Amino acid sequence: MAAFLNAPQSMGIHFMAMPGNPGMNMPLDAHEALTILATEMAQMCRCTFRALNIQPDHVHILVEASDDHYIQHFFTGFLSRSEEILQAGTSSQQPFTWAERVHVTIVPPWHIDLLVAFVRDQDYYHKTHSFVHEIESIFMRGASMDPPEDNYPNPYDKVVPS
Repeated sequence: MAAFLNAPQSMGIHFMAMPGNPGMNMPLDAHEALTILATEMAQMCRCTFRALNIQPDHVHILVEASDDHYIQHFFTGFLSRSEEILQAGTSSQQPFTWAERVHVTIVPPWHIDLLVAFVRDQDYYHKTHSFVHEIESIFMRGASMDPPEDNYPNPYDKVVPS
C-alpha cells in the first residue's frame, strides 16, 4: 500500500491554442499531421498523447504525464514544430504563428477520459457554441467569485411550455 501512495500520479494537461494573426483560420485538414506530431513529441517527452481537435479558430490538445517538466517540453516543442506544418497548410502570405496566450487546464487522473471525449466531440459542440462561450462557461467557470454571465442558450436545457 505504501508503494502505491508514493507512486507518481499522472495528470492530464489540456491546452487550447489560437492562431496569433487576427483573422487567420486553422487549416482543418492538418489534423493527421498534427496528430502524428503530437504522438511523436509525446513519446520523446515521456508523455502520452490523448486527443487533438482542430477548429477554425483554435486547437485542443490533451496529453498525460506524471511530471510537469515533461509536459513543458512537449508543449514548447509541439507549438514550435506545428507552426511549420500549419504554415504549409495555409494559403496566406502571413506566416502562421500561435498567439502568445494559451489556455491550460490541469486535469486530475479520474477526469482524463471524460476530457478525451470532450476534445473529440468538439465538432458537435461548436455547432451551437462559440469559442468564447467555451472558455467562459466551461473552463473559466469558478475562476472568479462573481457568477458567470450566461448569455448563451444551453442546448441541454429543456424548454417546458407553460
